[in-house]
Amino acid sequence: YGQAVESVIVRLPLNDKVFRDVDFPVNIPHDNFFDCIFAIMAVDRATAELGWKSNNEPNFGPVHRLATDNSDDLDGAFRTLLRKMNQTRRQEDVIMEIKHLNPTPIEAQRRGSNNNWAADSVYRAELRLIQEKLSCGVHAGPNRWCYMTSEKPDEHIALGYEEICLWARSIHDNDSDPDCLLPPRCLRLPGVSPTAGHVRANTISKPSIPPIHVNINNAPLLPKANINQTAPGPSARNLKRTHSVVSTEESSDSDGDSDEEALRLSDVIHRLHRKFPLLNFPQYMPLLKQEGIIYAETVANFSEDFYTDLGLTEGAVGQFLSSVKRILGSEKREKKRVRAYSRQYSVEI
Repeated sequence: YGQAVESVIVRLPLNDKVFRDVDFPVNIPHDNFFDCIFAIMAVDRATAELGWKSNNEPNFGPVHRLATDNSDDLDGAFRTLLRKMNQTRRQEDVIMEIKHLNPTPIEAQRRGSNNNWAADSVYRAELRLIQEKLSCGVHAGPNRWCYMTSEKPDEHIALGYEEICLWARSIHDNDSDPDCLLPPRCLRLPGVSPTAGHVRANTISKPSIPPIHVNINNAPLLPKANINQTAPGPSARNLKRTHSVVSTEESSDSDGDSDEEALRLSDVIHRLHRKFPLLNFPQYMPLLKQEGIIYAETVANFSEDFYTDLGLTEGAVGQFLSSVKRILGSEKREKKRVRAYSRQYSVEI
């Protein structure tokens, strides 16, 4: 029996003459597939209309619908392609060719800035950032990037366009570190937990260790000050004492952030600038520093009127405050997930 096909080759048009083939797993989530498609093609998701054909269909035949808001279109396309790919008499590769049904006219493209009409793509800046940071001198190639953990710099985890696009989307949505030091939770990388997010790889790679119980035969379970000498109680013989980190969960949650530096406002400003470049948030950093607003946690201590009087435009103030609050909430939830994951893999003594 032949091995079942698990991926589909998708041919994407970059312009009238250049195409790129990308392998997609057939079980890729609907939204992730289209995020990658629009990022690679550098077209606007809100206005672009797509269709598809297989490479063995006539060029001038009808194009199959591929609506972004209907998952049945994508599922049906994959089923059709898999049927063709699993045919025993097949003599050539089966490729899903994406068709851009309403491309920008060439004249309109030329009226843009030096034909860089694709520069306004939603994730283009993030894609370029990731491609630069994850380029690998050892495994150089047009469709190859590598992620390496600080704990194991000699182990290269290969990344393709699908992973790069998902990473770019995560950075654009402020759900991932723009320095690319840690992968986003939406990526399933070998050796890196998909749920731990910012948990370091050396913590993730350790197997789950069962609790170690210590038999205490000669000592009381509690300090003498806490023991009622006259009250009857169970014998201390053969009692097992387990030190569990769960008992300190509340204190660790409240004190877990105290050992770490607060989130710098300059980092938040840079993230907002990538998402809202026309608001030009970096211009306000000198004004904020003058008032001692250096960390993101300090922002909520002042009102909208304060920031307006400071010099922020009315349109920027609301977005600034809501974005800082959202990012802080995301960081807090991420740290709680890290602590919860760390507790799960802690050794009980």
